[in-house]
Amino acid sequence: MTRSLTLLRRRLVGSVFVLLIVVIGTFLLLEAAPGDAVDAYI
Repeated sequence: MTRSLTLLRRRLVGSVFVLLIVVIGTFLLLEAAPGDAVDAYI
C-alpha cells in the first residue's frame, strides 16, 4: 500500500510540474505573438 501511495504522490508532483511548464509556455507564446490576443479573436 505504501508503494502505491509513493508512486501516486510522485506522479502527482510530476503532473504539477508539467502543467506549470505548459501554462508558462502558453503564456510566453501568447505574449511573443504580434498584435493583441483580443484582435485575434475578432
